[in-house]
Amino acid sequence: MSPLTLSGSPTLHSATSTAISGAPHLTDRLHNVGLEPDHNGLDIQRTQNEREPLLRHEHSEESSDAIDWSSRPRWRSPSPVWVLALVGLAAISTSAAIAPRLEVYTKTMCQVHGHGDARDTESCMSDPSVQASVAQLLTVISSTTGLISALTTGWWAALSDRYGRVRILSLNVAGVIISDIGFLIVAHSWSRIPGGYWMYAVAPLIEGFFGSEDSLDIDIGRFADALCYQGMSLASALAQAYISDCTPPGSRSRIFSMLLGLLFGGMGLGPVLSGFFIRATHNLFLVFYATASFDVLLAMVVWFVMPESLSAARMEESRRHHTEQTEERPAEKGLVHAVNDRLRRMFSFLEPLLVLLPKKSEIAENNISRRDWSLTILAGAYASATLVSGSLNQQFQYATYTFRWTAENLSYFLGVIFVARAMYLTLILPAILRYLSASPAPSQSSTEDLVDGQLAQDKAPFVDLLLSRVAMMVDVVSYLFLPLASTGVLFTALSVCAAIGTTFAPTTQSLALEIYARQGGTDTGKVLGAFSVLSAISSHIVGPAVFGLAYMKTVATFPGAIFYICCACLMTTLSLLLFVRLPKPLVQ
Repeated sequence: MSPLTLSGSPTLHSATSTAISGAPHLTDRLHNVGLEPDHNGLDIQRTQNEREPLLRHEHSEESSDAIDWSSRPRWRSPSPVWVLALVGLAAISTSAAIAPRLEVYTKTMCQVHGHGDARDTESCMSDPSVQASVAQLLTVISSTTGLISALTTGWWAALSDRYGRVRILSLNVAGVIISDIGFLIVAHSWSRIPGGYWMYAVAPLIEGFFGSEDSLDIDIGRFADALCYQGMSLASALAQAYISDCTPPGSRSRIFSMLLGLLFGGMGLGPVLSGFFIRATHNLFLVFYATASFDVLLAMVVWFVMPESLSAARMEESRRHHTEQTEERPAEKGLVHAVNDRLRRMFSFLEPLLVLLPKKSEIAENNISRRDWSLTILAGAYASATLVSGSLNQQFQYATYTFRWTAENLSYFLGVIFVARAMYLTLILPAILRYLSASPAPSQSSTEDLVDGQLAQDKAPFVDLLLSRVAMMVDVVSYLFLPLASTGVLFTALSVCAAIGTTFAPTTQSLALEIYARQGGTDTGKVLGAFSVLSAISSHIVGPAVFGLAYMKTVATFPGAIFYICCACLMTTLSLLLFVRLPKPLVQ
């Protein structure tokens, strides 16, 4: 796994801000609800009482930063270029290792189940017991690492305010190096060390403690979510915070768009290079040595070259602010109070979910009070859909098991899927949105222009709801036919069709902002934070456990069952979307 690429805590303010920048059409939607996109934290409206230290900017601090930076050489000054370059390169390294790592796990289980030296990968992959064991290992790694990452990332991110982005990022990439080395050690000597193949899970757990996740536990949707929609890793959040520290607000949308493009490009290129490398060398481990060496080079850049984006004055201010907050807490005595306080802070990332509870609304005609469930139902639909993201490991397993794919074949498959989804998100989807949301041609009357503009704004939420429903319908059909695919080519084609489902995340979050604004809510960043929490729990913790267990139990009799479980989740999402109703806009 490489730094700056995987998903971090939903508690991070920068994670929600990129939900706006990652999907181009969300900026327009925010204008529709009277908001300006801001990559400076959860508070999109920039109200003073909501501003938190992670991305807090004061004019005096910005001025002192400018003074500090002007005295440095240009190459030692903080710049978005540092993050853009590291993310693009790290995406290549991370994605290149996905397919080879799955094959190493499979070969290990082949030996565990008595398939000799496991050189004949095709024969051992046809053993359901091998597949079940691999699924069990992946489930443990994915769920536990996701949970630990979710619990620790918020703490690390807050620490970066007080001691610097680069210093905390240095610890994060150290966890990456430990994971790389640990994987290679276990892969070569798992049969001679205590714990056997279960030691594969130790290095990812250490990595999770530093706010990252196992490199196999990603797909383009979840990988892009790390920097676009959800944001579930410390590295991705620190990268976004670094950019916000050293760029003015007006240019951040462009920078974040470039970040997304480099991420997509790297994710598409990595598996293809890995496939060519395996074909040329016929040695899986050379891929890991290459990616580990690449990770070390990137880590050296972070440790010794990358300049800090926060000035000493701003870090000192954050430390003073933290000390004041700590001293203001009531002094509770006793072990029970201490434990309760620790648990409350540990699970504080769940607090944003409160904003999704039904809101009371009044009908003006008869003053009848009722509850508006629209946002709650939409959140349930989102959680059900993102649950499917937790099945990617098992989908990869199914492809290798059914079509006897090697790491080389799977690498090419991943490259095609990554590129297809990237093209849909960056080219096709924006064009569809421009067409559906286009305003009528300008008229001669300024009054008519205002009316036309208002109509276009009113239409935008309905476009989002329509696209969300269409995305789910296409996904349902795709997952319904995926287990029926008789060839790898057909399986790949259906997987590409499922790329349309990528539309769901940005359009749903945009729709949630609109519903919340129409309910009278103002803290819109909390809504995006709540959706971050839902995605983290659903796709990184619950999803891998559910689909891993299902694949373990059904691989011997009906390995395609996981696709029908996915289909059931998506049909649940579609059913819930049919009950979503847009509240009437509040009268100003």
